[in-house]
Amino acid sequence: MDKNSYHHLPDGTFRNPEGSPKRDENIKWSYKVFNQERKKLDMTVPKDHFINKDIVLSNLKKFQNDDYILWIGHATFIIKLGQTTIITDPVFSKNAGPLIFGPKRFTKPALDLNEIPKID
Repeated sequence: MDKNSYHHLPDGTFRNPEGSPKRDENIKWSYKVFNQERKKLDMTVPKDHFINKDIVLSNLKKFQNDDYILWIGHATFIIKLGQTTIITDPVFSKNAGPLIFGPKRFTKPALDLNEIPKID
């Protein structure tokens, strides 16, 4: 147990890291309150945290006859080895969830669905 992270407790439960904000037990949280508070946060994504679409399209064309791993965003990769091309965790929707539910994306994927190569 001594080698476990700070947030892992011996009884199998977890705790927040030291310095984390404490929850005020007098506040009753709701989805409405959550959304109001979330809108106060600066959710700007730095430009170096995602890849430019033009670079992705250029590399896709440049390496189309080679083996490659192409990052699309988050956990979505296109992997080509020989004549086989696969995709991991393909998420191209505006939010992660069924229909319009679930958290919304902060950035678009590097490619649209109609721009990805044939996937095996």
